[in-house]
Amino acid sequence: MAQIQKRLAGLGFLATWARNALVCALLVGGTPALAQTAALASPVLTLDQDRLYEETLYGKALEARVIAANQALAAENRTIEQGLAAEEADLTQKRPTMAASAFQALADAFDAKVEQVRKDQAAKIEAMKLQREEGRKAFFQASIRYWLR
Repeated sequence: MAQIQKRLAGLGFLATWARNALVCALLVGGTPALAQTAALASPVLTLDQDRLYEETLYGKALEARVIAANQALAAENRTIEQGLAAEEADLTQKRPTMAASAFQALADAFDAKVEQVRKDQAAKIEAMKLQREEGRKAFFQASIRYWLR
């Protein structure tokens, strides 16, 4: 460790950044990172961004919110599915008593409703993915600002 600090001492900004990154790596990675420091030949460090994100309180909290939102959406989908199944069964039961044209109009309306539900639920999934990615992006931007100060 002392040898690395001597090498980094004359590099100014890069030294500060590398030292901070090394401290972070040691805090996040524990003792295996110590074995890796002996192999450092340059002031450039590579951080495992996924690991850094996943092992921080912020990352864990965001992932917990994502999981909760996914579970809520899955429950909503099951409720919608049950309602659509009941509606389909009702249409199937009415079919023998209806004129073909009248039934076709109801069937077409039901199909349009199902397609709209699919689009709406797919849009919710995409919004959740975007929200997760924006959260990760905000985390890394804040991390960069921290390490560059």
